[in-house]
Amino acid sequence: MRRFLGTLIGAGLILYGVGTLLSHTLFGDPRDERRAIAAAEQYVASTYPHIELSPLGAGLQIWGSDTYVVTLVSQASEDTQFDVVVNGDGAIIADYYDQVLSGMVTFNRLNTEYRPLVETALRSLSFKHDLYEEVLTLYEGEGSAEEALDPATLILDHPYDIKQIGRDHGSLVIWIEGENATAQHASERMRDVKRVLDEADVPFRTLLISIQDGNESFYSGRVNAEDIDEEALAERLQRNHDERMAFE
Repeated sequence: MRRFLGTLIGAGLILYGVGTLLSHTLFGDPRDERRAIAAAEQYVASTYPHIELSPLGAGLQIWGSDTYVVTLVSQASEDTQFDVVVNGDGAIIADYYDQVLSGMVTFNRLNTEYRPLVETALRSLSFKHDLYEEVLTLYEGEGSAEEALDPATLILDHPYDIKQIGRDHGSLVIWIEGENATAQHASERMRDVKRVLDEADVPFRTLLISIQDGNESFYSGRVNAEDIDEEALAERLQRNHDERMAFE
């Protein structure tokens, strides 16, 4: 009996050791994480002495690596948050403060504020759908969509009217599966979406509907909000779809 208990305890210790090692490999060692946070804090204190920053959290950059991504935030500025990448030796590999200066953090904040308005309105739809994560299109230079929002034009911590942002830059992409992949059906669904958004007073700039029905698919292309109620909407969507297919 004692031998059995000894074997059982030994096996348990081995399993505990293996589990701990696997956990540290996949999710990091808490001691290494604390060292990474301390290194990041020391770095930002000397690099950005004009900003009071505190760590929000840290995690492995890639499972199994010894490199941590530490997120720093400012309590005084909602748009001042960025990552610092620290290797196992405590050396700083990368600093993403430029995301704050470029306006990308502000852009992401606006995207995060606008999306729940859209999601809530779309709950009134009678059909299943998926809303693309990005509800604002990023301006990426010449050739960007007309509704694209340029982060460089944004003001840090500015209290933007999120509905106005949606009206000027909201670009919604909705996927539908298991329904008729035709221009006529896409036009009907597009009008359904516009109706519930209008009823909820959630403005948007453009809407795109993509329908997948088995091997058949239909792509509406982006349509401005004010054009969705046009009588010839189905014909317009068919042209958009045909143009896209011609490039594939």
